[in-house]
Amino acid sequence: MPHRVNSLRSCANLPLAEAAGTQRTFRTAAELSWFAGLLEGEGCFYSGARSGQKVRRPMFILAMADQDVVERAARLVGGPRICAKIPKNRRYKTMWILRVGDRRAVQWMMTLYPLLGTRRQQQIRRVLHAWRRPRGRSSAMRKQTSDASQSCLSGEWLNAAFYP
Repeated sequence: MPHRVNSLRSCANLPLAEAAGTQRTFRTAAELSWFAGLLEGEGCFYSGARSGQKVRRPMFILAMADQDVVERAARLVGGPRICAKIPKNRRYKTMWILRVGDRRAVQWMMTLYPLLGTRRQQQIRRVLHAWRRPRGRSSAMRKQTSDASQSCLSGEWLNAAFYP
């Protein structure tokens, strides 16, 4: 059951889904391409902090009026919960929102990077550059950085684009 919220800001304060073992792999390249295209058109990659926290975390968000599409995307990334932003004016449609953060968001950013356009790649580079800086991150986040670097840095595109 999706969460109902009154604003995108209140959706941003919902807990992120981080259940271990829920990451789903894509069955086909078509599913991965579909998801990349969806985020290219309707997504946003950014670094955000929960209210009251100073540490900025890598995140991406998908927000659109089609609930079935957002639910399908949530299933493909491993089942994070979606929330609904119900407009005050009844003439507008309900906005369905999927948020993915922390290590899972970094994994997806690295996976989707070569499939995305220049503007989205630039957003991802900015987010990952901020994430890799050791200042303001806990030792657990630094460990995640190290683990992600070991497992994901084999591609030439990643070394050249993210770590100049």
